[in-house]
Amino acid sequence: MNIQEEEKIIPKPEEEKEKKNKNKKKRKEFTFVLATPLVFLRHTVGAVLQAFTETGLNVIDLRCMSVTPKFIEAHIRKKGRNIYESGDPVLSFVTYGPFVAMKLEGDEAVSKARQVIVSSEGAPFWNAEWPLVYSSENVEHAREDAAMWFQADPPNWKDEALERKNLMFNLPDGTKCGGSTEEDLQAITGNCKIDFHLESGSQRFVLIRQEAFPDGMMPKLLSLMEKNCYFIRGLKLVKKSEAPHSGVWSENASSLGVTAKEFSGETDKEEFGMALIVSPSAYKLEEDCSWLLRECVSRGLVYLSAEGEWSKFAKDFFQFGVVGWRDPEAGIPDVGSWDNNFCGGMFETTLSGLLFD
Repeated sequence: MNIQEEEKIIPKPEEEKEKKNKNKKKRKEFTFVLATPLVFLRHTVGAVLQAFTETGLNVIDLRCMSVTPKFIEAHIRKKGRNIYESGDPVLSFVTYGPFVAMKLEGDEAVSKARQVIVSSEGAPFWNAEWPLVYSSENVEHAREDAAMWFQADPPNWKDEALERKNLMFNLPDGTKCGGSTEEDLQAITGNCKIDFHLESGSQRFVLIRQEAFPDGMMPKLLSLMEKNCYFIRGLKLVKKSEAPHSGVWSENASSLGVTAKEFSGETDKEEFGMALIVSPSAYKLEEDCSWLLRECVSRGLVYLSAEGEWSKFAKDFFQFGVVGWRDPEAGIPDVGSWDNNFCGGMFETTLSGLLFD
């Protein structure tokens, strides 16, 4: 083999560098975003997601979760994480409701997400001078933040959780359990100010299917749910591997040309969707949400369970059921009246944020 032939086979350093740069450009960047409980309580999670998706970013993971002061302190103590110049007002939010953690993916995801927050005025990103949404300042921080907020629960979570006296569960099958005595649990569930019951009104399970994600319909549908429901009690981006035999998955997802690989850039083609447990008020959800929800259900973009059927889907995607928790550090006494010292009442997606020791 002569020198000319070798040069054709062995790439030049400049060519190799150019090839690496091209491959690097093909990789999509991801960032981490955290919405404080006021965003959830004001029913503006959908509006936050819409602002990000309109810049070309995709939601590749999301979970709604309760956290203790210890957990959120571990987050804001890290460099660049405290979004408040003075004091820690975010600590006062932990008893209000859940945080919404999410991963966003796309070209220049970090800078785009931060620009959305900085350039926004008022709701849903700001409360007067206080920011209500945090985003990682660089890719390294995004990886660290995601590892903290999206950590997996241990396989033996139930055994560990039942040993904690500051947790109580109303599991999807109706079993009430926790670290307290059965007598105390009955007293708690009977008088607690939080809604510890599994069913509240005409509760429904909803799945916004992946077919609604690419065209920006998902955030709009979520906003629709928020505006027309008394309360959203559970929210999570779910994947088919969590419950492959569940009846919520689309029978023709592949035929519509939408896959997780094409949408998020991940290596698999797993079906996904945004799962919710909603509590409509006295009215029926599909009657009050105008034509849009009915149209999306008929087109297969949304799965809406019948009344009374929500529980079988809660077992698949919200295995912890309704969780109540108490923590003296959150300003809630550890002693005294049982009906005044518990927070929660959500269908939790994880217990990883409920750190007490």
